[in-house]
Order: sequence, then C-alpha cells, then structure tokens
Amino acid sequence: MSDEEVEVGAHDVRLSNTGKVLFPADGITKGDLIGYYRDVAAVMVPYLRDRPLATARHPDGIDGERIFQKNVPDYFPGRVRRERVAKQDGEVLHAVCDNAATLVYLANQACIEPHIFLSRIDRLDDPDQMVFDLDPPDPSRFEDARRAALELRRLLEGELERPSVIDRLGEVDDPWSSLSRRRYGLGPLRTRLQRITGR
Repeated sequence: MSDEEVEVGAHDVRLSNTGKVLFPADGITKGDLIGYYRDVAAVMVPYLRDRPLATARHPDGIDGERIFQKNVPDYFPGRVRRERVAKQDGEVLHAVCDNAATLVYLANQACIEPHIFLSRIDRLDDPDQMVFDLDPPDPSRFEDARRAALELRRLLEGELERPSVIDRLGEVDDPWSSLSRRRYGLGPLRTRLQRITGR
C-alpha cells in the first residue's frame, strides 16, 4: 500500500507514509495497520460507535514516543464525529469512531490503540461495559494472564449479556489483546453499574 487515496464506504481517505515501519521486529508497516483496521472494521466499529475516544499514536513506531491524544486536532477532516465531554476545569473535544472511514483515518494517524469510554456519549455517567486489564509482568507469565481471564469468566458468568472475548480465550491464540503485552477482557454488562464517583 503506497501513498494514495482509498475509498472506505462512502468516503475517500487520504493515506500517507504507508511504508513506514511501525513494528520493526515484525516488519509491520503503517499500510499493514491500515489494511488490518479496514479488514476488521465491520467487527470493531460496533464496539467503538457512540463512544468518545482517545488515541495512542506511535508516529515513529512502537519503539518511538507514544502520543496519547484526547482532543481532536484541527486538521482532522470534518466528517470525523466530534463530541465535547466535560472535565474538571473545562472540556475535551473527543473523536468518535462511528464508521470504517474514521477507523482507517485513525490508523493513518498511526493510532495503534484507540481507547474508548466505557459509556456512550448520551449516557456518560452510566457505563455499560467493563474492562479487566490483565497485565503480566513479563512475556513468560502470559499463560498466567490467560488462566486469570478464564477464572474471571467463571466469576462473572451470568453478568455478561452475550459471549465476550473472555468466552473465546480457549479457542484463539490472542483474543482482544492490545499490541503491547497486555491482555484485556471486555464485555457488555447485563446489569447496570452503580455510578462510581471517584476516578
């Protein structure tokens, strides 16, 4: 994939520096990341839709500086949905990824990890998802994280509305992992959480 404009749904998305290597150990380029996000958009976008997000961008690859970006920059195209979210002493203008074109655009910004809110924009104080971050201290302990995830599934059985990634841990090698060494379990909740007032 070279520098070009691609059609994603009803939108054209301009790509740049697609040959830039983001994962040197594996030779994975920004174009590969864009292609991957484009391929999984139909599955991934429903998890992102209507949720403000922040981006973990790695413009110089995963060995370079990580830029954690909450506010939508001025240069983002107008078709990228924006939502204002109050914070202490102000507000943040977040992007919302409601379609494949936005997901591809974020990948072109070297966004390796989109971080979504656990609640939707119309119910910010009412989370409907919960994430368990199972972070092994080093790669040799990854099997411990897998076992912890399976135990977590057992403890939460009946609370999840539909099969979660945790339900499939025994069937796939690396479900719902970030591109770091962490493993996450994500699931929609059957019951509402009480509002948590602290952070």
